[in-house]
Amino acid sequence: MLDSLLNFLSENPAYVPIITTISTFFSSLLGCLLAAFFTGRKDRRDAYRKILCEHMNEIGHRTYESVAIAKTLLERIRNNQSRTGWLAKHKENSEHLEALRVQVRYSMYRCDDGFHKLIRLPTWIEYCHRDMDRCEKLIKYGNKIRCAIDSAIISSFFRGKLPGIHYQIKIKYYTFRMDRLYKEYKAKK
Repeated sequence: MLDSLLNFLSENPAYVPIITTISTFFSSLLGCLLAAFFTGRKDRRDAYRKILCEHMNEIGHRTYESVAIAKTLLERIRNNQSRTGWLAKHKENSEHLEALRVQVRYSMYRCDDGFHKLIRLPTWIEYCHRDMDRCEKLIKYGNKIRCAIDSAIISSFFRGKLPGIHYQIKIKYYTFRMDRLYKEYKAKK
């Protein structure tokens, strides 16, 4: 096919500028379309990063604090110490975490359930305090949820996209396990 085109052009040199112009037009058009596509993609990623960047540090702090309060409550239950001050800290932290959850629910799509469970974790420790093994497992799963949320945020920030499906599945799995532990205890009571 290339040979026939070259033969045609050598026999009809008047068509060379027209074909050159047409090929230049299409290559320029393709270049413009690709530039627009990749520029739009970069802009979307930058906008997503900006949304996450505003809340990243506070999410990390509040999720960590939720697990830390639950651990402290468990220790105070073991030692028969007052938990009043820690329950007040839990209330304040859960209000902040709930406000954050609402602000990032779209940028952290399908990680919402992890936030719910971390908000409830200290309350569940207080409720299940007669079963120490169950409380320790609840804290273990709460910590795994916290780590999965941290990993999802970091990955999302660097990729400039929603959390990957494997992070969503991890968070769903740990929230399912945590929820099941709590509901089994509740059913026994």
